[in-house]
Amino acid sequence: VYVCGAPGTGKTCTLQRLEHEVRTWLAGGSGSSAAASAAAAAARPTFINVDAVFQTSPMQVFQRVLDKIPKTVQHSLRGKRSGGGDARAQLEAMLAPPDDGGASSSSAGGTTKTMLVLTIDEVNYLRGRGDPVLQALFGWACAPNSRLILIGVANGINFTKKADLGVPSDAVKTLVFPTYTAAQLKEIVAVRAGSVFQPRAAAVCVKRVAARSGDAREMLQLAQSAALAVRKRVQAALASGRSLDDDGGSSSGVGTQVSSNVAATVGMVTTRDISAADAAFNGASNRSTIGELPPAHKLLLCVIAVLRAECCGKPPEVMAIKERFAYAMDDAGFGTYQQYFNSALQTLVDYGHVDVKGGGTNRFHWHQKPRLVKLNVSVDDLRAVLTAGVYKKVLRHAGGGGGGGAWR
Repeated sequence: VYVCGAPGTGKTCTLQRLEHEVRTWLAGGSGSSAAASAAAAAARPTFINVDAVFQTSPMQVFQRVLDKIPKTVQHSLRGKRSGGGDARAQLEAMLAPPDDGGASSSSAGGTTKTMLVLTIDEVNYLRGRGDPVLQALFGWACAPNSRLILIGVANGINFTKKADLGVPSDAVKTLVFPTYTAAQLKEIVAVRAGSVFQPRAAAVCVKRVAARSGDAREMLQLAQSAALAVRKRVQAALASGRSLDDDGGSSSGVGTQVSSNVAATVGMVTTRDISAADAAFNGASNRSTIGELPPAHKLLLCVIAVLRAECCGKPPEVMAIKERFAYAMDDAGFGTYQQYFNSALQTLVDYGHVDVKGGGTNRFHWHQKPRLVKLNVSVDDLRAVLTAGVYKKVLRHAGGGGGGGAWR
């Protein structure tokens, strides 16, 4: 299964809820007899979740999956077969055996198989030349005696068409999560924080997020930031009310009334609070998303920043970026990432860190306009996030102009 959709549309949350429901259903439907309980225990799947973003190489996902499978489950999946070889060979022997090989267990109702439910978040990061990792994973899931239920999660809708999965197109079921509409976001705000927001403030919060992305997480973060600002304001107002009561010698009843009135007047989130929180949120969003990028994508941002500085602030060409990026990868020890330039650049575009303009791909063809890359991230944001020595080396002189000296 391939689950896709824009960020913040509930993909991961739905899968987590589904896993919980399956576990609850299996725990409650085991039956009363000992044989039925044993059969249910044998048929209970093992859930494994892996985030592909944090791989230094796509091939490392095999070892990560193997490490997360409990030893008892490995023994059940392997059966009587030997467990030698590297991580990929061991997983293939367990998840796509040529025959039952003793991996199944008999029960009162017949034969049950131990199954592994593997969810890979950001599965598009496993792409590579020829897509060998994706072909192995999807091939195991489609094998006749497969023990694997594979769920890939990513943002791109066309992933299954662009990637070479090595299986028939109808073998992978695609589930698209659409972005939230304004009405749905309004309902979420009403359920989560309706009593705290003024009606107009809630409408402004929903309108801004719906027009920008439809990301429910972004809207909730925006609402939370505004609510925290209001809470600080209420605390300050209440403290001021108590001090007036104490200094003026008023009775405790009067002081309580003053505090209640203050809380009633300043304790609601207003449109001004939403605007202030939105401005602060947008200022911090670039840094948070840069920090989540894989190492090669961060390095590509640095290369674009340096080339822009060398061009005196003008957008650099894609061909120049690609050439410089290859040298930077070798210099940083990320040589295995050279083949991912196009996907890395597309990821930066999807996150809004860069914009690519122009139609041509070859700057030597006079009739084609070169493709230019506009950087939407400030160098200060890059320096604040990329503290590793390899990034500092590239960014050292990115703030000013100059020629090759900036790169050296």
